Amino acid sequence: MIRKALFLAFAILSLTFPSHAHAARKAQLVGVVLPSDARPGERASGSIIMYPAAVSGISGLHVEKTTMEVDDDQPRKAVLKGIVVDAGGQKRTADHDFYVDIPPTAKTVHLTFSRDEQQVAAVDVPIEASTNAPLLCASGDWMNGTEADGTQSKFRTPSTYCYAGMAIIAGDFNGDAEQTKVEVGGEQARIVAESIRYCYWMLPRTTGPGINEVTLHEGTHMVKFKVHIPRLDLLQVLEDQGPTVAENPPSSDAAASDNPSPSIPLGIGIGGGFGSGDDEEIGGGWGHGRHH
Repeated sequence: MIRKALFLAFAILSLTFPSHAHAARKAQLVGVVLPSDARPGERASGSIIMYPAAVSGISGLHVEKTTMEVDDDQPRKAVLKGIVVDAGGQKRTADHDFYVDIPPTAKTVHLTFSRDEQQVAAVDVPIEASTNAPLLCASGDWMNGTEADGTQSKFRTPSTYCYAGMAIIAGDFNGDAEQTKVEVGGEQARIVAESIRYCYWMLPRTTGPGINEVTLHEGTHMVKFKVHIPRLDLLQVLEDQGPTVAENPPSSDAAASDNPSPSIPLGIGIGGGFGSGDDEEIGGGWGHGRHH
C-alpha cells in the first residue's frame, strides 16, 4: 500500500515538474547552410549551425535562418540528434550532414525538420548557383595538395586559413559530405557544406596556431596540405560544447598566434551572451580577399 502511494506521488510530481530537458527547450534561431555554388541538377550537402550569425558573412556559404525548439544549454550534437532532416532524399539526423539532389529547374530546395515524427520546422533554401570562387584571406593563395603517391593533386586549399574557424578545399567532390573526411593533426573535422566543387569544414577545436597538416580523404584520393593557421576562435568550441564555453574561454596562448597578421579579419567577435539564439552579436567571415 505504501509502495503504491509513493508511486502515485512520484507520478504526480513528474507531471507537475517536467524534466530538465523539456524545461530547457525553447525557440532558438538556427542556420540551415548550403554551398552558394550548388546548382540545379547537382547534389549538394548542408548542415545545421547553432550560431548562424557567426557564419552568415562567410564567402561561398548560403545561410537560411529558421526557428526550432531546442535544449539551448546542450552541445550541438545532443541538441540536434533527435531532429530528422528530410531534404527529399535519404533522411538523416540533424547532427550529421544532409544531402539534396537539386532538381534541374529548381530555384529553391525544401527541407523539413521533425522530432518524434512531428514536424518542428521547414525552410526553403534559395539555389544561388554562384559561379564565383570563394574569397580568400587577404594574405592567402590557393595551393595544390600532395597525393599519397607524391604527385601534385588537383585538390586545392588556401595557404592561410582565416580566423573564422571555417576552412575550404576545392576539387572534384561527389556532393555527399558523409563520404568525405578531413583531418587536422589526426582529429576529424566537421564538414559544414559541400558542392561538387568545394568542401567547407570547421577546424577541430584542438587545432593549434601555426603550420598544420590537413589530410583529405575523398574517394580513392588521400591528399595532404601544409597550411598556416594564424589563430583560432570560439566558433568550433561553441558548436561542440554549447554556450557554457563563454564561462571558460580558452587562454590567450591557445587562441592566438605569436604574430597574427593584422590584414586577416578577426572572425568571431564576442559581443553578447551565448545562451541566446539571437546571436547577432557574434559575427564572422572571410572578409575581403581576391577571386581565384
